[in-house]
Amino acid sequence: MKKVLSRKKTALISIFMIVIMLFSLAGCGKKKEEDVEVEKVSYIGDITENTLQFNSDGTLLEISCEDFSGTEVDTSNLEAYIKSEIDTFNAQEGVDKVSFKEYIEENGLVRTAIQFSDIDAFNAFNGMSLEISMYKPDPADEIVKAEAASASDAIVTVEADEINEEELAEAGYDIDDLESLEEEVASESDADLPTVATFTDASTFDVINSDEINGDSFMMVVTDEPMNYNIKDGKILFFNKYAELVDESTAKATENGKSVIVYKFNY
Repeated sequence: MKKVLSRKKTALISIFMIVIMLFSLAGCGKKKEEDVEVEKVSYIGDITENTLQFNSDGTLLEISCEDFSGTEVDTSNLEAYIKSEIDTFNAQEGVDKVSFKEYIEENGLVRTAIQFSDIDAFNAFNGMSLEISMYKPDPADEIVKAEAASASDAIVTVEADEINEEELAEAGYDIDDLESLEEEVASESDADLPTVATFTDASTFDVINSDEINGDSFMMVVTDEPMNYNIKDGKILFFNKYAELVDESTAKATENGKSVIVYKFNY
């Protein structure tokens, strides 16, 4: 009888210990689950310069960086103002084409990430005129032709009797030199003006003409807005003289003229 009771007692103790272990394991699992924090995705990351990111689905992400340190600008309501502007724009469009993604303010530097459904929404919201299309040489060539024509039109001929000979002599010229220059300018024709754009190859840094670029999937952006242009999941292929290469997927448009940047996505 004592042996039977002993066996029952041992079995009960074993069951009790198993139950305790199950509760203990469940508690540990719950604790670990509570301790794990979901990592928040940052759209801005370590970007500190104005950047426009092109995505392969046609959307664009604009990261604006503005340093207000040392100014009297009150930024306390800036985030709410930006969101209000987005809401107003979307209401006018009748569909959500712009979405607020992230806002970071550190030591006076305000960085904002805003996503656009397409280039038209970006231009309309910002009052800009960026052009994105499949690559073709015509737009780049037209920029070169317009610049050449503008430079040619800027040459002004002056009658000899309007020239101060003393000032001309101080500059190292005389009337005969001026007449010779006028004849040289007059002999130039539109045929002498450049008509083909040149690009720098982002891989080799060789300079090539616009009609030497071949690629059915090549894209291009034409812009006079100085900022960084980043190709997500893609790379920069060529850029004209008004752009600079930052890294293999980013080019910077300068303030000197209209930039043309050729790129492709890694499909």
